[in-house]
Amino acid sequence: MKNLEIKCVYPEKISALKAIKNIGAKYKGILVQKDVYFKLSSGRLKLRSINNKRHELIFYHRAETKSARYSNYKIVRVSPHKQILKILTRVLGRLVTIEKKRELYIYQNVRIHLDSVKSLGNFLEFEVACRTVLDERQAAGKMRFLKKEFGIKKKDMIAVSYSDILLRKNNKGG
Repeated sequence: MKNLEIKCVYPEKISALKAIKNIGAKYKGILVQKDVYFKLSSGRLKLRSINNKRHELIFYHRAETKSARYSNYKIVRVSPHKQILKILTRVLGRLVTIEKKRELYIYQNVRIHLDSVKSLGNFLEFEVACRTVLDERQAAGKMRFLKKEFGIKKKDMIAVSYSDILLRKNNKGG
């Protein structure tokens, strides 16, 4: 699967909710997520627990850039996740664990995430799902529209994963 995505610092939740209402995005619920990242030489692998009920193994490749970037990914539902966690930890080693509360909104084929990430703060993500060639052709235009509607500036955009941000913070002792 493929999507076009951005991530940015976005502390103003009220502004985000106003933009969400203005574009007519639909609220889909709260997702409490715990992502355990594993050590890889290429790409990223994480075991995600959603509301402690659903568990997914997610592998993805993505450029590290502040602009919108494509992500190629595979998601596999897994059970029993605790045994898989033990095996992957033993074979690959754990990198970091990210805990977040995610408010999910849907606008057309776009997932809008308002994320509150433990130890890091508040963020906004857009993921434009590219299931067809037409979706891929329209993705950049949708991304430009959403960035404008939400008032996202280049300086607010983040090039890396939450895992990278937390690792840098932990390595600096903060």
